[in-house]
Amino acid sequence: MTRLTAFLILLLVSPLNRLAAQANLRHNTFSYGVNEGLLQSAMIDMAFDRNNFAWISFPNGIQKFDGKNFYTVPLQPGLPEDKSTGFFVTQSKELLITHSKGISWYDISKNIFRQIYFNPANITGEPLLLGEDEGVIYFSISSGTVTGISVGNFNIAREFPNALPAEIAEASPNVSVSENIMDHRVCIYNSNRFYLLDLQSGKLAGQSPGIGSTFHYATNLRMKSSGEIYFFSREPELYLNTYDFATGRITRLIKGPVQSARTFRSTMLFWNGIPYLTNYNELYQCSDEFKSISGRVVTFQNAPPAGEAPISGTRQDNYGNLYVLTINKGFRKVLHQNYPIKYFGSGDPDKNYFMRVFADKQQNRVLASAYTGGILVFDTLQRLVRHFDKLPGTNTLFTPSAFLKLADGSYLVFVSGFSNPWRLTADLSAIKMHELDPSPDNSKANGYCSNPEMTGPGNAIIFSEGGLYKVNTITGHTVYRHDESITATACVAGGNYLTYRDNQLLFIDTATLKPSKRISFPNTGGVRCYLNDGEGKIYIGTNKGIFIITYDGRLIQQVGRSQGLPDECIYAMTRDADGAIWCSTNRGILKMGKDLSILQLRKEDGLQENEFNTEGVYRSGDNEIFFAGINGASSFHPSEINAYPDSLQVLLTGLRVNNDAHKGDTAVWNIGGLTLPHNQNMLSLEFLAMGFNSPDQYIYQYRMLGIEEEWMQGSSNLPVRYYLNPGKYRFQLFASRQFDPHASPMKEIVIVIKPPFYITWWFISAAAFLLIALLTISINLSNRRKFQKKLQLLENEKQMKLERERISRDLHDNLGAYANAVLHSSQLLENEQVNEKRERLVGDLKFASRDIITSLKETVWALNDDEFSGEECLLRIRNFMYPLSRYYPTTAFSVTGNAPANLKLHSANALNLVRIVQEAISNSLKHAEPANICVSSGVGDNEWTITVTDDGKGFSVNETERSGQGNGLYNMKSRATESGFSLSVVSIPTGTSITIKLKYPDPHP
Repeated sequence: MTRLTAFLILLLVSPLNRLAAQANLRHNTFSYGVNEGLLQSAMIDMAFDRNNFAWISFPNGIQKFDGKNFYTVPLQPGLPEDKSTGFFVTQSKELLITHSKGISWYDISKNIFRQIYFNPANITGEPLLLGEDEGVIYFSISSGTVTGISVGNFNIAREFPNALPAEIAEASPNVSVSENIMDHRVCIYNSNRFYLLDLQSGKLAGQSPGIGSTFHYATNLRMKSSGEIYFFSREPELYLNTYDFATGRITRLIKGPVQSARTFRSTMLFWNGIPYLTNYNELYQCSDEFKSISGRVVTFQNAPPAGEAPISGTRQDNYGNLYVLTINKGFRKVLHQNYPIKYFGSGDPDKNYFMRVFADKQQNRVLASAYTGGILVFDTLQRLVRHFDKLPGTNTLFTPSAFLKLADGSYLVFVSGFSNPWRLTADLSAIKMHELDPSPDNSKANGYCSNPEMTGPGNAIIFSEGGLYKVNTITGHTVYRHDESITATACVAGGNYLTYRDNQLLFIDTATLKPSKRISFPNTGGVRCYLNDGEGKIYIGTNKGIFIITYDGRLIQQVGRSQGLPDECIYAMTRDADGAIWCSTNRGILKMGKDLSILQLRKEDGLQENEFNTEGVYRSGDNEIFFAGINGASSFHPSEINAYPDSLQVLLTGLRVNNDAHKGDTAVWNIGGLTLPHNQNMLSLEFLAMGFNSPDQYIYQYRMLGIEEEWMQGSSNLPVRYYLNPGKYRFQLFASRQFDPHASPMKEIVIVIKPPFYITWWFISAAAFLLIALLTISINLSNRRKFQKKLQLLENEKQMKLERERISRDLHDNLGAYANAVLHSSQLLENEQVNEKRERLVGDLKFASRDIITSLKETVWALNDDEFSGEECLLRIRNFMYPLSRYYPTTAFSVTGNAPANLKLHSANALNLVRIVQEAISNSLKHAEPANICVSSGVGDNEWTITVTDDGKGFSVNETERSGQGNGLYNMKSRATESGFSLSVVSIPTGTSITIKLKYPDPHP
């Protein structure tokens, strides 16, 4: 017998090779580990409550998973232990937790726990749950006693002492229980023996002899009938067997489908009614009753659902999705229903950045271009059959940028960096450089190229960066034409080549290669792709959405985010047989219908990633569409992307009131109504959809009736917030795969914000009664105030008289001083013969005369009214300062800032304020010889600050006061004390600063 004959015989009989002939069963798979929030990679158990939240136990605690986020479950009343716990879900979806102190029940309606069974004092292990039969949950705790508690009230319903051998005690790694009960019977394995327990009588219905250590590597049991069980053995290879308690016979069913070196762990399960088994990291579909392997479950990337990690067990959620638990890599969620999206990838992330894709269905091939990764050839079952990573005669990696099939079955491959294309033979046996028509342009290497466009029977054109190729697909004759105007993204339409450069659309005549028209096309962020619909319209994909123009360049419409696009970066476009346009973006693939309706596909639906590449699209003759992206290529038939039935519920998962978590007597997801006081009206609501898909795959809609009538589109990642006035509202939720403006709510919460007490009926009645009483009192008070006002007027008149007398004295004193100065200077002038001194005396007379006039004006101004505003005082200061520049040209004068608004000063205080500032300026001019004098006004917290500063010669404040020479300083302080101002003087050799501060009451307390 030859080796070939032996190989063919092995191929026919080997279960492994029979498996290889089966098509892969592709399912969308999500991976969750510590990076996603899992407490640790090694898990003990998992179960699902009525809300479809996953509960996960670890050696060091418990977590709850809502499909998006992980939450640690702390110790609390009713849950005294959280280490290495087990879960059990009753047929009515009640969740029980077994632990070293007994059994706890999770009350999902209130989100609390209640311990329903307490271990005896001498027992430290957790109960061994046997299962539920006719509304009774059975478990064994010690000494072989089996106890049953009622599901309805969790009271003990049955108890069977010595029902099991004494060595079968509480749960341990050496004890296994069948995952199902048939005809009231359950199978238990311990110490190399099977025990068949009848739960109705509490007695053993069968027991196997010792079966050796072959069962040690199995992880679960399953009843086949009331007297038979499925189990795994290793001898040394893995087998699935049955054991018949009546005959004691072991029947071998399936040999392990992987190498024996990796078969140390397997499980069996029924997933949505179909038998499956796991082996190491693989999941296989079986025929009825586990007779043979019929298929292999893989991810959209054709990888095992558990990756490289061994599978330790499986669980199903309430929607039929499968959770694959691994030994050390977390768990995977495998969706039951998926869009039929295919994936093409190399398995090497460094070679999965696909630029172009081309499908040759006649030859059962899909060609892909990888960035610096060469040509990858797949069959239509997504298997990689050939890889060209280097071109003949070169040692460098290369990037193909376009494929074109010729009539003889060979392929022209246009490679970045080469002027000549390369030709790949039809049988994929060789690739060589393709000859071009002789031309001086042939020496110019091209960059990236566009997808080929057919311009007639047998004629194709490919645009490159700076030129174009014309190819006869029948003869292979290829011509290159150099043109700097053309870019790699261009198209043929209406007798022109349409391209984009420098914010312009260029229409280039196909015959002369001369621009025939230029149209300004700004604010697009650049053009990535074109689509000619053949009906007079061109779709232009840009970084700002899709622009639709006519062949002559007239803009018809722009489609962007405001029209429903989830992303405006359009990489590639094509049309399907029904006229819908499919686009690749940075957020997956979108379908734009003729009515501009939008359907979105994302990575969660099976795409290679959400990001794709420019011009990376191909539509085959049978209407299958291929898109090239950063992690491979995705393909689908548009007619198969239809909505499938879904059983969807929307849950409220979070509610915060005034930024604090709401605490009520019911779980947040059960809240149907909420009544809050008026000062607790800031609400934050979080929600989540549970169904056949992952929560991220749904589009969420919400509205608060009473504020908004139209549906708003939201996200499960972010809460929605409201600030509600007193009144009644209805918060509504809806979720689906597509936005529905006419949706009916799936969940509704009535929210009532109670009004404050002062607008309630009882308060209004009490206030009315009080108002009448106050009115009576106010009349009496008004009469009293009138009498007091008269007394105040008399007092004011008295004070005014005294004030006028004081101002008169001030006027007399000031004018008298100035008059004496004039008289003295006049006498000196008469007797002085020296011209310089006479001129100085004349100057003194002028200043004294001006001071008399100024003093008179200020005094008259102060007598005009009883009070003055701060602005008026600041104006008097400005009027005093500005003329000084005429007499003192070497000094610069300035006034900055504003006075307080609405400030009123008594006339005496106003005059004192102005006089203090005037005195400060006069003293500076007389003694300091300053170059600059500045008055600054500042307003603070009910305080007005006026500061007079100069840069002249300073003086010693203390010495001046001790010597008695500081009359001006003394006058300023006296005026400040009289008016209640704060006055401070700071002087240094380089200048002096005098600060006045006025406190005044708040005009709007």
